Amino acid sequence: MRVPVEPGGVARAGLVTRIVTQEADLERLAPRWNALLDSLSDPSPFQSLEWIEAWWKAYGAGGSLHILLAEVDDDLLAAVPLAGRKSGPFRILRFLGSPRSDFVDALVRPGDEDALKAIFSALAGVISEWDVLHFQDLAEGSVLYRILKEAAPGLDWRLASRDGSSMPYLSCHRTWNEYLGEQGGHFRKRTRQEGRKLMELGTLENICVTDPPDSDASLQVMSAIESRSWKVQARAERLRSPEDRLFMREILARFGPRGWVSLWVFRRQGRPMAHVLLFRYRDRHYAYNTAFDDEIASYSPGRVLMTRAMEAAFTDGARSFELLRGAHGFKSRWTDTVRTNRDVVVWRSGIPGAAAAWAIVRARWVAQRSSLVKSLAAKIRSLRGRGGASNGAASA
Repeated sequence: MRVPVEPGGVARAGLVTRIVTQEADLERLAPRWNALLDSLSDPSPFQSLEWIEAWWKAYGAGGSLHILLAEVDDDLLAAVPLAGRKSGPFRILRFLGSPRSDFVDALVRPGDEDALKAIFSALAGVISEWDVLHFQDLAEGSVLYRILKEAAPGLDWRLASRDGSSMPYLSCHRTWNEYLGEQGGHFRKRTRQEGRKLMELGTLENICVTDPPDSDASLQVMSAIESRSWKVQARAERLRSPEDRLFMREILARFGPRGWVSLWVFRRQGRPMAHVLLFRYRDRHYAYNTAFDDEIASYSPGRVLMTRAMEAAFTDGARSFELLRGAHGFKSRWTDTVRTNRDVVVWRSGIPGAAAAWAIVRARWVAQRSSLVKSLAAKIRSLRGRGGASNGAASA
């Protein structure tokens, strides 16, 4: 559906804003979406149409598509993929992919930021579609956040924001041996000892998932390992529900043929006991999911597999190894460099909009700052941290 730019919005000859609301339109959008993605200086897998389609297939039931586009003729200049859902009496729009996406942002062709302003202006014109916009885990340096702050006053919008998730990462600008040399003798000795100890127990393989049979087999391996891991007790599983497993199956099936998936699996007597799932996208490696069987926890399988995956990233010439969401203590073993996401909530001026923003998002923010909730959260992090710090398991 085409949406006119509201008065006060950005005008450009031929610029049209449009909202995609039908799943069938996604496939037809693919060539232009991919061209826009290719124009970005640092795109992520969470912005790919493959990711969006997989998420919608798994989690879209009961929701509505709101993929906002700004285009001139057949040239796609900007895109903001959102999904709508009811929360009590209120209507909320969030990024397609949240919260499975570790960070999100709009797609905007360099030099065409006025197209994003036009999208905001058009969104202001469809007041029947939303009460609150909740942008969770916007990437550090988000173009959407920057332009939103500029545009909000003219649209009579209000917004609030806070620091979101921490995103540790390891820069791969030097060689692996140079990196090891920077960490000191104790780190190198411990890394070698842990590797030898685990390898005496079994074998490690790196599986490139490239076709549907690989996807199904890989999903079975990851599900089996996770069901025997500390994540069950901590309720931190990534493959808990049928929807979670469908999402992962779709991701593997869509990313695999593109060469974006790498799965490290440790086996003991043929039985899978630990894994690390990576997305290799452009020049970054993303450690998206990992788990290990509690039976081999004392062998530090998480740390060993993650270290091997990091070494491979250096060897492949990656720009960075992304440890993704959560400043879990075990991640500081490898790096102290961290990006910080941003959580943003937007509502229209006036009491109804403020009430909706409070009920859906802001009240929870206040509660999360309370001493009781902080104490409970610290206990949960401690439980997860023990699994990670002592055994090297990522909670991603």
